[in-house]
Amino acid sequence: MQTTLPILICAYNEQRNIAELVKNLSQLNYRGKLPQIFVVDDGSTDNTAITAQQSGAKVLKLPKNLGKASAFFYGLKEFILTDNYPKFISLDADLDTVTQEQIQKLRNPIQDVNREISMTIGSVCGAISTLSGQRAYRTQALMPLINDSRYNSLLNQESQIRIGYGLEVLLNFVVCGFTEPIVYPRPPKEIEFVETNFQCITGFGTTQAHHKLKAPKEVEQTKKLCLAIRQDKK
Repeated sequence: MQTTLPILICAYNEQRNIAELVKNLSQLNYRGKLPQIFVVDDGSTDNTAITAQQSGAKVLKLPKNLGKASAFFYGLKEFILTDNYPKFISLDADLDTVTQEQIQKLRNPIQDVNREISMTIGSVCGAISTLSGQRAYRTQALMPLINDSRYNSLLNQESQIRIGYGLEVLLNFVVCGFTEPIVYPRPPKEIEFVETNFQCITGFGTTQAHHKLKAPKEVEQTKKLCLAIRQDKK
């Protein structure tokens, strides 16, 4: 079978879930095509990388924990751009079972050549959020992350600033050209919110859950950084 839309997953200490998730996604057959699963192991201290690879994913293991934003940045360069994928999906590593219908809801708007949608944002646990990590993209819309030195300086492994779980804020700003506000149900023309109702399995006692406690601080820091870059553009 041919490979269809690639799926990028950034994972940190997800050994317990990554195998099931990769196997689940690998079986989502759409019109005789299967997805290609890419996993970026963000410096995990468990066997996330080898477990994902044994389950059928192509894996990039980062030498240390850089945070979700940097992991996404390196995955975009290593997998999506290297293989010239014009569109792709990103999913969180702590998702429960994913269905073909959910993936199709994410990808359909960016597949429509008659629309200007550059990114979709899927709902999680019944809630629409601008911070959801379940997304589909036109790759071209994310090229500023690669071509603009200001983003490179924030995302590469030498950066002293940790964006981490502020990734989604950064993506929102980049894709819509720094238009504000990005709100449901009236996002900028480049973005569409999608009712996908993905489910997460992470519990409060897990390493991943504790890692996400840094999210509010990283989100607020990223907002300030993006506003500063927007001001520079004027």
